[in-house]
Amino acid sequence: MGVFVYMNYFGNKSASANEVGAVEAKSLSEQQGYFLLDVRTKEEFASFRAERAINIPLHEIEARLSEIPKDQELLVVCRSGHRSQQAISILKKHGYEKTHNVDGGMMSWPKESIIK
Repeated sequence: MGVFVYMNYFGNKSASANEVGAVEAKSLSEQQGYFLLDVRTKEEFASFRAERAINIPLHEIEARLSEIPKDQELLVVCRSGHRSQQAISILKKHGYEKTHNVDGGMMSWPKESIIK
């Protein structure tokens, strides 16, 4: 039982977040009412990013909650989907309910819309 809890806390897809594909997330991020949160490191974000993404690295989430709107749908992305699941767990602890993990992360993001 302890292993199952550990796996869910650290990003098993059956954890608490709604999954959304990268192509759909790109489309949603262009609409009003959606906030694209990139939780990769500043260095990763500087090397390439999605248009409209706001970078708040995972280790800074709790200190920067005031920058993350509670009234919008949050699309949370990282490199592959692991750190974004961790970020969603933190956000949910602080009352964020409208969270969506971008399945596959930036590795699956449509290449034509990546800014380098």
